[in-house]
Amino acid sequence: MSDVSQPPFLQALEAAVAKGGFETDDALSFLLPLLKQVRSAHEAGLVAPLSGIQDLLVTEQSHLMFAPAKVSSPEKNTAKVEAIQSPVSQAVQVVAESRRTVDIDQSSLTTSDLSVGAVGGTITKPVFLANYRSWEHEVGHHDELTDIFSLGMLLASVACGLDFTDAGELEVFTVNRTNLFGVNRRLNPVLASVIVQMTELNRHKRAPDLAQMI
Repeated sequence: MSDVSQPPFLQALEAAVAKGGFETDDALSFLLPLLKQVRSAHEAGLVAPLSGIQDLLVTEQSHLMFAPAKVSSPEKNTAKVEAIQSPVSQAVQVVAESRRTVDIDQSSLTTSDLSVGAVGGTITKPVFLANYRSWEHEVGHHDELTDIFSLGMLLASVACGLDFTDAGELEVFTVNRTNLFGVNRRLNPVLASVIVQMTELNRHKRAPDLAQMI
């Protein structure tokens, strides 16, 4: 049973996962109204309330949307964003980083994905964060490209049946991001490709055109 104290998005996600997860058509029906609403906000020079999921609503038609009054002007901290991204743009590109921890007493080995940052930690490089926030939100930058990342994370969450308020489930996504069929073998290949393009941590590589993604 869904916890009524949960945000509506998580209630809908949990209900769908309990029934076997969103099929592609269901995922698109659920999310496309939100993508179109965000596109309209961008056309008006505004950004959507996507720093977390607290402002997202689920309509009677099972569409994910937000109250129109929640849009706001973009927030820019370009110098900070570029300073954080500058190491990413160097000639040698690090594809992935992980930390392996061995517990001798428990005879266990755990591997953690270093592209996942700690909530409330200092942002020193582009990282994925729990609770549906982007690293850009954390450094005071929120523009159209930030919204595209947020939408991509929502799309990934729905398509893979993962709750990104849970750091462990977020890491399942980040580790499998370039091959999401390891999480959901029924995933539509086009949808998987769109998710990868929208959830690039490096803003220079992220899909820049929301209308094209739609």
